Amino acid sequence: STPPPSTPPPPSTPPPSTPPPPTPPPSTPLPPPSTPPPPPSTPPPPPPRSISPRGESLLPRICGHAAPHDKIHGGTAAPLGAYPWMAVLGFTRGGRAFPVYWGCGGSLINERYVLTAAHCTYPNMNLGMDLTKVRLGENHLGNARDCDDEVCAPAPQDFGVESMMRHPRFLGSSTHSNDIALLRLDASVTFTAFVQPICLPTPGVSVAELVGERQVVVTGFGDTETGRRSEQLLQVMLPLVPRDVCLKAANYVVTMGKDGGKVCFGGQFQMDSCFKDSGGPAIINRNPTGPPFVQVGLVSYGSKSCGEPGIPAIYTDITFYRDWIVGNLQP
Repeated sequence: STPPPSTPPPPSTPPPSTPPPPTPPPSTPLPPPSTPPPPPSTPPPPPPRSISPRGESLLPRICGHAAPHDKIHGGTAAPLGAYPWMAVLGFTRGGRAFPVYWGCGGSLINERYVLTAAHCTYPNMNLGMDLTKVRLGENHLGNARDCDDEVCAPAPQDFGVESMMRHPRFLGSSTHSNDIALLRLDASVTFTAFVQPICLPTPGVSVAELVGERQVVVTGFGDTETGRRSEQLLQVMLPLVPRDVCLKAANYVVTMGKDGGKVCFGGQFQMDSCFKDSGGPAIINRNPTGPPFVQVGLVSYGSKSCGEPGIPAIYTDITFYRDWIVGNLQP
């Protein structure tokens, strides 16, 4: 007989239970859809106005607080410590340190910056003199130290001007458009009860919304009815004048312009800002019950006769320029 054929040994590695999937062919891009997708039901909101986060962080968290004082009636002497953000600007001639001519005003907004009018920084608008000094904590220019009864303030703090930044679209004395400037002090301010910063307005709010039917307070060392500069810091309360009324009250049609940035206060007999008040603040308390105080304007220009009834003065609108101010602050 013949033996049966032998069975081949099993393979050393069993075959896979299922065959591997075939390699797909290279992908080809899908054709674009025949119709574009429908647009969203509402368009996206416009980007917000650019505000420097760094600049916002440089604004003081505590501002606009001052010593309590009585309500103002007419133009009167400012009580000691009532306006601790008030700055007075000093001018010198030919690079000399003295004598100092105290002219325009300004307002302290943080430990290194003072806000003022751009025209105060032009030598040709200041009898050819240069803006070289800023004084804070002053109440009477004729006193070495200001006292009220038994309360005396520290000596005023004097600073040099490290740099000046005028608004790039300031057009000079022809229209006073964009009449605003920042002064960077050459050292940091020491805050005291008599030297404090003023608050800037909340973003997006207007002067009309802040003021309403109330009156602003304007302070300065400007000319009085005698025609001479006041040695004493003065204060006056002034109403907001609607733009259309302001345009009709004086020949402000050209100088007011159409691009915004200006606001009118005053129009009362012998109660007004005047020469050498330029750059000084117009302020109002944020709510009718008290502080903090907010700056809504700065003195720009007015009638040559100052305090003429029915003729308001023109102020730079701080709410309009808030973004520019904040965006140009440096540490």
